[in-house]
Amino acid sequence: MADSLFDNRYRYDYIYPRGRSGETLRAMDSEADNRLVVIKRPAPNDAPPIRAGQEVSILNERKALSRLAGHPVLTALLGTGQFSVGGTPHQYIVMERAEGVIISDLVLELSARGEYLPELEMLVIIDHLLDLLQAAHEHDIVYNDVDAKHLFWDRDQYRLKVIDWGNAVFLEGDESTPQGVSRQSDIAQVGELLYFILTGGKRIDIPRDAGENFQVNFAEDGARIHSRLQSIVSRAAHPNLRLRYASIADLRKDLNDYRAPIQRERDVILGRVSDRLRHNRSRDELNGLLHMLDQALAQDPGYPPARDLYREVLARLQDIEISADLDAVRIYMQNGNWQRAVSLLDELRGRARGSAAVLTNLLFDLAIILHDADTRQPPPAVRESIRLIFEGEPVDAAHALLTESGSQPLQWLLAERISAHVPDVQLLRPNLYRLDMALRQLAADGVPVSEPQAVLHEINATLDAISGAANMTISDLRDNYRAVVDGLTALQT
Repeated sequence: MADSLFDNRYRYDYIYPRGRSGETLRAMDSEADNRLVVIKRPAPNDAPPIRAGQEVSILNERKALSRLAGHPVLTALLGTGQFSVGGTPHQYIVMERAEGVIISDLVLELSARGEYLPELEMLVIIDHLLDLLQAAHEHDIVYNDVDAKHLFWDRDQYRLKVIDWGNAVFLEGDESTPQGVSRQSDIAQVGELLYFILTGGKRIDIPRDAGENFQVNFAEDGARIHSRLQSIVSRAAHPNLRLRYASIADLRKDLNDYRAPIQRERDVILGRVSDRLRHNRSRDELNGLLHMLDQALAQDPGYPPARDLYREVLARLQDIEISADLDAVRIYMQNGNWQRAVSLLDELRGRARGSAAVLTNLLFDLAIILHDADTRQPPPAVRESIRLIFEGEPVDAAHALLTESGSQPLQWLLAERISAHVPDVQLLRPNLYRLDMALRQLAADGVPVSEPQAVLHEINATLDAISGAANMTISDLRDNYRAVVDGLTALQT
């Protein structure tokens, strides 16, 4: 649908299927840098009594979100407002838009391929959910709507968001409502959620007369689901309140105890990989580390430390490839094959990182200058500087270019590029020469630059006088350098 504007502020492009709260709009907040939001409002086209019921649900959600504000799993309440339908005012709420994949969609998508949500990842997701439910229970709030369709999992950010609190029940100090809704209602729904995820989207069937030895029937799925986990699900979903977990904390403890050895196994793998990365490794060794990390990520694909290690190993492998390519660049530059060097360095610039990126960008600039100069046999100072750069001695390379005889303009240009890429190398004359070239180009293009050219000429003349003087008193040296500083200041203005 085309974008529409709500309440002169929120631009929305989609209306989700209608629920108990009326309409939910996918929108952007034009007064908050187009922040992504969702808006719940009574449906304008519904009859007044229906809209009134929808508003009750919206206000209920607002109350729950306000009490639980700040919890990382909660979609934050960002604002409230009022709009009119046929002269009747109605309340609406604006919330953070949950990012990630809906768990119900993910479970069913995996099931269609004969796959299941990785066990450790599932346990992490459930623990995030239980942390929110535990906080809600401490505030006398029963979520009362635990469902996979309300869970958004962002694997890249390793973050869960829970939506839709319109069905929340406020106990206000009581243990349960007259309708029998209590904290244990959420626990039973968590049991049903676990069953749904573990079985790839099936719904649990629980007899009302279940006894103490009740076990949920996992049918053919039971062969691959650990008996301990089956027992936890059975107790959570037990229809008898006396035999169900009494609190979220109890359920969470059992799930954490079950998760601990699985998590420990993953962490052992990560520890081994991390230890081995303390030293340089061959290509084969790094590929072996990737295989180890694949095992850890198979259980919990979004775990940030595992992903960081995986990226580090890939980067090390890339460094090995780049190192081999830089060896080829060195041969090209030693033999004056500037075109091949430029082409290869240009390709490497998109892949190199860290110190290799600095070296690659520096060599690229040098190769461009030497290619444009059409220098088949560069002066000895240039060849020496290239050797020193490859050996990690840019300071000595710049010194060679400035002190050894050869082609002074070319060597100054190369030295200026070294100072541009290596902060430790600070040079004056090469940078002034590059500035002189830029001013000449501007003059050729018709830009009036005679005044800065004159100032630059005076600076260079002063520097020539300093370097050419056989004997110069300290006061004369001071005055000359002061004149240089004054000239540089004038250039800036």
